Amino acid sequence: MRKDVRRHSLGRPEASGQPMPSEDFKAEVRAWAKRLDVEPAEIHVMGMRPKWASCSTCGRLTFDAELLALPGHSGER
Repeated sequence: MRKDVRRHSLGRPEASGQPMPSEDFKAEVRAWAKRLDVEPAEIHVMGMRPKWASCSTCGRLTFDAELLALPGHSGER
């Protein structure tokens, strides 16, 4: 039996304010990676309409560019 993924998907929140620069976002990802004691091979930001992010088996992290426009929690570590 196949699940209907659309029934379980969360809606995307509204963007607000200025988008975070891509390099700042990547710096945040690197900071979290260090905190979690992992080392991503690559970090990419690009349009990923059906999902927020993905991680490959070779350590490539790819995030949806729309995440840069969402309200952040910078400084709350």
